[in-house]
Amino acid sequence: MTRFDVLVAGGSGADTLVRVHELSLPPGSSVRMPPIGDHMTHTGKGVTLGLYALGARTMFLHVGDNEPGQLIRDRYREAGLVFTGVPALAGTPAA
Repeated sequence: MTRFDVLVAGGSGADTLVRVHELSLPPGSSVRMPPIGDHMTHTGKGVTLGLYALGARTMFLHVGDNEPGQLIRDRYREAGLVFTGVPALAGTPAA
């Protein structure tokens, strides 16, 4: 049985960033923008990766089963972090 120093049960998610230089559009035109990207965010994610980087045997309790959740699971798997998933009973919220 693996023993852990820390179990993190905190927020995790992904924010979609769209960089906009200004909010007005020239009449009849469109404006090119840099690529849109999803980035892992929230305190639980940061605490988990930070403690793991410091050498703590860390496990993350992940809630959610959607595309942003997959981004998080892939990042943790890539880092070698142990995590377990618990689907939300009411579904996974996404804005």
